[in-house]
Amino acid sequence: MLYPSPVFPKALPLMKPTFYPFLLLITLPLLACGGEEPNSTQVPNGMGEQQGEASVFTLAPENLHAYTPPADGQPSKEDWATRWVEHLRRGSKDGLDFAKEQLAKMGAPAVPVLVTELEANMSRSGAMGYLVSLCEVLGACGSSDQVPLLLRVLDQNPPPVVRTASYEALIRLGNQDMVPSILERLSFENESAPREAALRAIAEAGGPVALAYLEQETRKWIAQDPTAFAGDKAFSALLLCEDERTPTVLAGLKELLPPFQQVQSMGARIRFGDRDLVEQLRPFLNQEDYPSAGTRELALQLLGELGDWESVLSQETSTVPKMQLAVVALLRRPEAIAAGVGLDVLDHFAEHGEDESLRLNALAGLVERGQGERLNANLRQLQSFPTGRGSGEALRILSRPEFADERVANIMIDLWARTEGAHHVDLVRALAVSGRPEAATFLQQIAQDETVDVGLRQSAATVLANFQTGIAVPLLLEFYQSNPSAGRASLVLPGLGRHVQDARADAFLRELAENLELNDAVRRILIDAIPLIYRAEGYDILSKMLATSKRIDVRRYIESTLWRYY
Repeated sequence: MLYPSPVFPKALPLMKPTFYPFLLLITLPLLACGGEEPNSTQVPNGMGEQQGEASVFTLAPENLHAYTPPADGQPSKEDWATRWVEHLRRGSKDGLDFAKEQLAKMGAPAVPVLVTELEANMSRSGAMGYLVSLCEVLGACGSSDQVPLLLRVLDQNPPPVVRTASYEALIRLGNQDMVPSILERLSFENESAPREAALRAIAEAGGPVALAYLEQETRKWIAQDPTAFAGDKAFSALLLCEDERTPTVLAGLKELLPPFQQVQSMGARIRFGDRDLVEQLRPFLNQEDYPSAGTRELALQLLGELGDWESVLSQETSTVPKMQLAVVALLRRPEAIAAGVGLDVLDHFAEHGEDESLRLNALAGLVERGQGERLNANLRQLQSFPTGRGSGEALRILSRPEFADERVANIMIDLWARTEGAHHVDLVRALAVSGRPEAATFLQQIAQDETVDVGLRQSAATVLANFQTGIAVPLLLEFYQSNPSAGRASLVLPGLGRHVQDARADAFLRELAENLELNDAVRRILIDAIPLIYRAEGYDILSKMLATSKRIDVRRYIESTLWRYY
């Protein structure tokens, strides 16, 4: 059986390094936290078993790749652009996503290579996925100079997914000059996804031509004209149209629109700076005239945006949960706190709200206004966890980030010795949310305590990374260095990766990469981690590891990793 890649998931598209969320890890089958000798070459396989040294760097033949650097010496930006564009055409999903991220970050230097590839492949059959990726990345790093090229892509009548990607790139790069060209192509568009993207492109470009077209199509939709081309999607685009006359057009359409769209149109006008709309919005709160809760909720949100706290407070008596939650959410906004309004309404919902979410949100609003004493009853109940009446609910409430209280961590630490099993999992979650240094220190102790269940130790070690950098890094380093095993490396390295901006974390990871005595299991985990932690900088680190590695199996593994990402 091949050793599966350790705990690192694939990179997400466009600039989002990925590590498992700690609460998810709590519920997964877990690796051992310790117990291996520091120099052991056996590795955990995810089920608590051990596998021999020969399997550590084994790869299936299809995953073995020789690596050729982008250029001799230090590659230039242009060299890297060429290499990462190659990854858009071939390679694994994680390599594709990594390439998109790096090209988007590179910006203008990547554009010539992208343009050359689009020109060479726009009419080639079988290049659908490649064309989509090229359009996506060009939209992220190009400029209006590439608008004609993207229009030429559309002229090739590619599959709908490519047309959609081209229009979406035009949303980001286009200007008013392209609107007539898009309208010409739009008249022949018979697929919904590219049609909606095209409408969005002309709306974002704005200008009188776009505005006139979107108004015309919206009026046709309202009149149920059979020649209407875009339907309600034209109205949705009109709401986004970037033109100083858009508010005037929307005002002229208001009385013709259905109620919800009337309120939407006033929301767009507010976005353009038209704030004299309170009297027009207030009637939409009347439940008899407007029975749709969605219409009334949107009107209430907009009245809150305009600072009409009288209207917001008037909905305290509403029996509709959606309206009640909207009232509480508005009263938690900084503007409402600054105005000093709604304290009694929050108090009412916190004490008498029928819905738990409503009560907790109202309670959070009170705490945000300095009424931390509202949590005293929960703190008292928590001290009797897990058997005391209401203690489970108290733990659940005090485990929410908005109720973080400096007193909670010490209470939970005291509870540890009096609880066991599933209750310990609850306490680990709550301690992690507290963010307190004493909680982090206690979790590290749990992670190292071999009398504790191995899964719980892993959970405690994993959540350490969620604390602030100054708290997390020293504890993670100490945890690993006390037993530098593969199990601990699989927990600590991604955690340190989240704090790699810290000099101590960065120095430790780089020193580990240079350590020629590192055991095989830890070395493989580190190789897998480097691209996900260091992104583009990982190339230099892996290249140095390759240059200093003498064993053929290690070199092949590093080369295959370099091939996947760089």
